[in-house]
Amino acid sequence: MIQAKLKFPDRLESQIAMNAFDSIPLDHPNLSSEYYKAEIKKGAFLLNFCDGDEILCHTLCLIDEKEFVIVAAIGKNGIFDITKEGLEVMEKYAIEKGCETLRFSTMRIGLVEKAKKYGYRIAEVICRKSLI
Repeated sequence: MIQAKLKFPDRLESQIAMNAFDSIPLDHPNLSSEYYKAEIKKGAFLLNFCDGDEILCHTLCLIDEKEFVIVAAIGKNGIFDITKEGLEVMEKYAIEKGCETLRFSTMRIGLVEKAKKYGYRIAEVICRKSLI
C-alpha cells in the first residue's frame, strides 16, 4: 500500500534536512542535492510517497501564504503516478494547512493535459530565451 510520509513537516533543524538529502538518489540532470538543500533553507519540506520502506517519489513542497507549491518531484516512472496517486494526498494536506490553491510548473505538455483531467488549469505561461 502506498503511503505519503512527510519528512520535514515542521521545518526541523536545517542541518538534519541537509544531511538527509545527501542520500537521495537523483537521476534528473537539472536537480541536485544542492538544489534541494537550497530550497529547504527557504522553507521547503520533503513529502515522500512510499510502498513500505521503498521510496517511489520524492516531492519537494513549500507553502507560500495560502498556496501549496510543488517545487520539484522525482519518482520512479511506470511504478508511481504522482498525478493519479499523489495530487489528491497533497491537496488534502494543503487544505489541512489552510491553503486555498495548489500549484506546480512543468515543461511536460502531457502532464499539463493529464492535470487538466484532475481539475487543474493553466495559470500562466513562461517564455525563456538564453542570451549567452
